[in-house]
Amino acid sequence: MHMIRISPEDYRTYIKPHNKIFYNSAEFLELNRNKTDELVYTAAFEENSPRFVFAFGVRDKTAASPFSAPFAMPVSIRESPSLKHYDEVLEALEEFARSEGLRSIQFTLPPLFYFREELAGWLNSFYRMGWSVKNIDINYALNLCKVFREDYAKNIVMYNARKNLNTAMKSNLELIPCRTENEKFTAYSIIAENRSGKGYPLRMTYEQVMNTVKLVGHELFIVKHGNDDIASALVYRVSRDIAQVIYWGDRLEFRQFRPINYLSYKLIEFYGSQGLSWLDIGPSTEDSVPNYGLCDFKESIGCDRDLKYSVYKELL
Repeated sequence: MHMIRISPEDYRTYIKPHNKIFYNSAEFLELNRNKTDELVYTAAFEENSPRFVFAFGVRDKTAASPFSAPFAMPVSIRESPSLKHYDEVLEALEEFARSEGLRSIQFTLPPLFYFREELAGWLNSFYRMGWSVKNIDINYALNLCKVFREDYAKNIVMYNARKNLNTAMKSNLELIPCRTENEKFTAYSIIAENRSGKGYPLRMTYEQVMNTVKLVGHELFIVKHGNDDIASALVYRVSRDIAQVIYWGDRLEFRQFRPINYLSYKLIEFYGSQGLSWLDIGPSTEDSVPNYGLCDFKESIGCDRDLKYSVYKELL
């Protein structure tokens, strides 16, 4: 197997029928091109037939996939590649990277529940080919096949979360999907206010969010208490049967109404009723270090704990 650079147009053609997650799409990559020094598209060929495609951001002689996303996935054009093909494409990738003068390659892969069988193959091959683990983050998600079909309040949530949900349900809260530009800006502003109050930076501007949602199925929601907008969420449809909470947050002065407990319950209803399998709530670690409060909260509302691997290889 050998690997070459390809054009964005070729990448779009090769990946289109096989792309499983939004962050691999050429449209998303091109939108974020200015966040890396160089955007490189490659394809691995067996004889004259393309077998895998990759996209990397290159900076300081390091190729990173993704370079501006929570995760990305090496894309196989074959439906079910063998473990031997994983080994062969990694050999081709390393040979290509050395020929380009790169010093290292790194991947941040999706949480295991996205593509458990494929990720098992990749991780086994990375290990045997001498790659190192950079991070093992803990990611949380709601298994909609479980939490939507069972008695959520009775059988899923923990005691304190159940009390908070009961408080929320008695507070006459309402979930409103955003339709107008003003509603969307309000939803973003609530999240920005929440992050600012906690001392966390909001990495995407409103303009960047609006440019991104033009490319992906999505929802913006506001939780209302009477005339007050008290919480909000931004959710992407990142794959065929998985929705991902990109941001959510509440206004601190309304926290007594427990709007995030209400929001999680209503999102389960909304996406579960549409037949989705998972609602990805995101990681609660940074560089593998847990935020214990976030971990405890996500587990209390019924999230499953899973792993999200980042791997790398030094080439020189």
